[in-house]
Amino acid sequence: SVPPVSATDTTYFVWPLWARDSVITEVPESQYETLSGAEAASQTVGLVRDFTGTQWLRDQDITLQARVNPALAPAALSLRLDSNVDTYFKATSANGPVGLWLPIFNQGAPNPAAAFSGIVPYPNAPSYGGSTSLYGGSVAGTHLWNFSIPASDPKVKSVSTLDFFFTLDNGTNVATPLYAGRLDVPAGAAIPPDWYRRVKPFSFDIHNITKQRSNATILNNVIDPTKGERVRLSYQLTSSGQVTIQVFTLDGDLVQVLYRGSRSAGDYTASWDGKNRGGHVVARGMYFIRIVGPDIDEIRKVMVVKN
Repeated sequence: SVPPVSATDTTYFVWPLWARDSVITEVPESQYETLSGAEAASQTVGLVRDFTGTQWLRDQDITLQARVNPALAPAALSLRLDSNVDTYFKATSANGPVGLWLPIFNQGAPNPAAAFSGIVPYPNAPSYGGSTSLYGGSVAGTHLWNFSIPASDPKVKSVSTLDFFFTLDNGTNVATPLYAGRLDVPAGAAIPPDWYRRVKPFSFDIHNITKQRSNATILNNVIDPTKGERVRLSYQLTSSGQVTIQVFTLDGDLVQVLYRGSRSAGDYTASWDGKNRGGHVVARGMYFIRIVGPDIDEIRKVMVVKN
């Protein structure tokens, strides 16, 4: 698939829009597409919008949504994945796109024993010592499909890279399906002459974070607001109740209120963009984020710099 430029672009086969672990995001699901990959990564923990292998989710149940080209209208859409794929199955510069692997395929029909490809050495299939996980999609809206990937899948594990392809099925040709990966070019760019060497699976990393006391964990605690950087606070509530998250100066002056209200038990993220309640970037120096909630009363330090 060529990376789509917008939601109305029709020059692709199928493209993943977002993936989310068990986090309850501040941004409504209906607005995920308004976030760039960088914005999603900076504002929350547990949401991926970039599938080039540069972003990550935690080892939790994962929901992924994809959009299919309206002209295709497949009878079914599936997803095949593997993690930390063995180099035995990956292409080299001698025979194809470096690092590309493929799920089970048969290019030797009508001889079903044949599995030859000029692109990758061998299919990642049981007969060659490999395996993939297969998940069927469910219709989530017009041209939208959702996939549920459980954390119980042994391929979903911390400190791994999860690669996947979509499988388009017309309802009859299930033996030799059409796999959809990604063309590794920027959205809107011209397709280069060596496009066939730029085919890759969609991917993102899986890794857990080391939780801090009371499950209130700070990430990116050194930020430069003039560059759009944010600090993230990941927190987990074991029971419902009132939650207040505030930013203070060293001398105790209130700078910003990140959240004040009731929360149900769950996994959340708050973020601060280094601005005060007036919308102005704060001065350089040390700041404190205090979170108070059910079984939580914690303070975390944040350093604001300007380079």
